[in-house]
Amino acid sequence: MKTTIRQAEKTDIKALETLIQHVLQDSNSKDYPEKVIDFMCGYYSELTIRQNFGKKITWILEEVSFDEDEQEDVIIPKGTISLCGNEIQALFIDTKTQGKGYGKQLLAVAENHAARAGIDILNLSASLTAKIFYEKMGYMHVELVDDEDFGQAYLMVKKL
Repeated sequence: MKTTIRQAEKTDIKALETLIQHVLQDSNSKDYPEKVIDFMCGYYSELTIRQNFGKKITWILEEVSFDEDEQEDVIIPKGTISLCGNEIQALFIDTKTQGKGYGKQLLAVAENHAARAGIDILNLSASLTAKIFYEKMGYMHVELVDDEDFGQAYLMVKKL
């Protein structure tokens, strides 16, 4: 199996919704109440992703494997990340794929794109689930916020 990272297209929106909602329900539900997970799943619906698609750059990480029975490649979305101005958004890695370096790879793609665009400071809102990952990637915790809909999150920053 090999993985590739490419810029997402509108035809990927349904796959992005499925991936993100699966991660929210499987990983983030350990740190957040059901009410927050339900809100987030609604926030990352196909409709919302479609409405915001042109406002940011989104990448998708795919795993490609060969199906011997069908004699064709099978492409499975395993991760995604978005960059909106100087803000990293929506880094999600399939639960079974977490811990294999794919989040680091996606983050590097977004950071490199930002640096080439002349952005020297990136901001993000890290879930309770992802705070340690972002600290390992050089992001500094600025503030803990508590939102009724999104729950608690860490505002973080990194100088490129």
